Amino acid sequence: MEKIIVFGGGITGLMTALNLTLSGADVTVIEKDKRSSGASVRIGGVIHSGARFAAVNPRLAIKCAEERKFWENFAKEFLRIRNGLFVATENLDHTYYENWIESLDKLKIAYEHVEKVSSVKAKFAVKTEEALVDPVDLIANLQLELIEQGAKYLNNTEIISAKNMGEGIYEVKLKRGNSSSIMNGILVNATGVSVPHFLNLITGTSIKYDIWQGSHLAFNVKVETVIEKIAPPGQADIIVPIESGSLITPTMVKPSNYRISEYELNTLLNSARELLGVNESNITGYLTAPRLTYDASASIMETDLVRQDMGMVSAYSSNFACAAAVAEKVSEMLSKSFNIKYYNGIRLHRLEKRNLKVEKLPIGYS
Repeated sequence: MEKIIVFGGGITGLMTALNLTLSGADVTVIEKDKRSSGASVRIGGVIHSGARFAAVNPRLAIKCAEERKFWENFAKEFLRIRNGLFVATENLDHTYYENWIESLDKLKIAYEHVEKVSSVKAKFAVKTEEALVDPVDLIANLQLELIEQGAKYLNNTEIISAKNMGEGIYEVKLKRGNSSSIMNGILVNATGVSVPHFLNLITGTSIKYDIWQGSHLAFNVKVETVIEKIAPPGQADIIVPIESGSLITPTMVKPSNYRISEYELNTLLNSARELLGVNESNITGYLTAPRLTYDASASIMETDLVRQDMGMVSAYSSNFACAAAVAEKVSEMLSKSFNIKYYNGIRLHRLEKRNLKVEKLPIGYS
């Protein structure tokens, strides 16, 4: 049996590795840091019901609804919240609202009208089946689950080089601390926003892409559930509860050394002020994360990046919740190229929640 080497210990790499491991493959995950520290653990953790995209991208909405059901089965113990509120603000676009409700009905996405809303400034709200996970806790449990299922997990490990030995098998040189090693196997490039870099470095293939910065602003004001505006998806329009209060997200700007920019700060604060009535004194910190966009022609999937070049499969989940679908597509491609027997093990698997003392990612302040 050929060894499969997965570069990247974020949500895409871990879900792909787990799916392959459950199918009986010999899998090793290579993570450059002590634990995943990229975009996978720098998000709000919302598992969308599909309602957010219903009026603007029905196909994505359907995909989100399908994956929402997956997470209910796969990681039920990790879902901290199982509902959300889409709220109508003073500047509600009534035409969009009517089209949105019509789209929810057409796509059969469950919802319920709520007339009185206590935790947010709104005229009324629509209750949906959004879910929320703690991404840091989920990733930590996925790492342990992967190891217990028989995979290897090498953290603090740097990829020095990868040489194509023919027939899609690569010789990979690794460095961990002061020691180095060589490993041969089939490659999966799941390095997050570095996917295009490693794709070009290893295979010489270039794709059109951009790297962005997304920021979240934390407040000491608590909310009960996930809150979103009834409006086309945009920036600063999602509020999620966290232990210390709430987090408003997202933004999408050119990177600024991964420190929140003045534009992001003002955009997030103004939206939070509209919804929660907060001010600058309520701010407790911020969190930034890299985000990747790419030319749609670069992928065989519609909403996520999956492609194969010189045997190596590259994969990037644009949405945390869609990592399972990406993992399955990667496994499917490997089975066709290398005659690897696999089944969608993660669809039948249940992730056990362990009482782990997880080191939380620090929220910055400047």
